[in-house]
Amino acid sequence: MIDGGFHPTYRLLYLAGAPVVGVRASFGRFRHSLQGEDTACVQVRFANGVLGEVFTSWAMPQPYGSYQIHVIGERGQLFGQRDELYLLRPGETEPEKRSLPAADTFTKQIAHFAECLKDGKRPVAGVEEGRATLDVVLRAARDAEGWQAYAPKKMD
Repeated sequence: MIDGGFHPTYRLLYLAGAPVVGVRASFGRFRHSLQGEDTACVQVRFANGVLGEVFTSWAMPQPYGSYQIHVIGERGQLFGQRDELYLLRPGETEPEKRSLPAADTFTKQIAHFAECLKDGKRPVAGVEEGRATLDVVLRAARDAEGWQAYAPKKMD
């Protein structure tokens, strides 16, 4: 979770917009002889009633028909991956497709950080967001304690 789940966890916290009040997790090791998990499923409950989930895995591809991001709310669903987003409004049967311009996101992150240092601005993702994300990852690890005994792939 600390490896593959950090970025989707940060994204979930950003979108939920409220403090975390509960974390449940299940970890597994299915294909890789890692000391840690190669797959994690984490459910997060927020103070504003939002429920979120992060599924991350080095052992298997993303489930067919799923998206890197999927948000469901009273005004519809927003989902997508890479540079394509879809909006499905309530009562509609076909989503609107939005194509975003391709971008080198790593280069943009570094440029944003350098600009913040130069101008004395606070980065979009600052220390507080990093700490909150790490807190969820560590709470997930505590909740999943003992998973190694049931992992299909044992350590060599």
